[in-house]
Amino acid sequence: MRFRMMAILIGLCLAVFAGSAAAKTQINIGIVVNPDFVHVKAANWFKQSVEKALPGKVSVVVHHSAVLGSETQVLQQIQLGTTQMSVCTTGPVEAFVPEIKALEMPFVFPSYEAADKVLDGPVGQDLARMFEKSGFVALAFLDNGFRNLTNSKRPVKTPEDVKGLKIRTMEAPTHLAIWRAIGANPTPMAWPIFTQLQQGVIDGQENPTAVIHAAKLIEAGQKYLTLTRHVYSALVFVASKAFLDGLSA
Repeated sequence: MRFRMMAILIGLCLAVFAGSAAAKTQINIGIVVNPDFVHVKAANWFKQSVEKALPGKVSVVVHHSAVLGSETQVLQQIQLGTTQMSVCTTGPVEAFVPEIKALEMPFVFPSYEAADKVLDGPVGQDLARMFEKSGFVALAFLDNGFRNLTNSKRPVKTPEDVKGLKIRTMEAPTHLAIWRAIGANPTPMAWPIFTQLQQGVIDGQENPTAVIHAAKLIEAGQKYLTLTRHVYSALVFVASKAFLDGLSA
């Protein structure tokens, strides 16, 4: 569903770019994860689609592996206009668009189908409009996955088993509150976190299983995986409103 939505939006973007001046337009996309993740695959698909349709007119550069900084830093760069786009998790967006925290509440969505219905429908459209007041355009929501807990200390079968564990969270107040409420010691930290896990700076973390696998967190000592599915994690393909508004009609 998300990629059908993206296809429609790319069609709109291409119509805008086609009317642009002859000079090549460069779009920088900042992403914190490596090319194995869906964030980068989505950005690369966007790059290939745009550059194929408009050869020599638009150049899309995908900066992955946090070379432009954390997700919070990239969002700040988009506001300032030094970076044009990002594919990021919705957690850090909370600092810029507080309404997005509605998606970060525990156990809101029972399934991917339910999440798709909400985010591809009127609620998702309303949330997308709220990005504009902070200088963003939400081009589309994508699936990241349901977040699950891993740690290096012990099996977690009940909430009591989490008490005292130092858990890395995204830089999002809602996520900090969730883990504090059940007795963990949440630590906000920008991605990547492999070294911090390996060195024991933190005991565990929470992410969708696809992220846990792609980041090879088992090699960082994360021996225990609990399928908590406590929060549905959306990605948002976000752009600079000033950049899009600055293109020729």
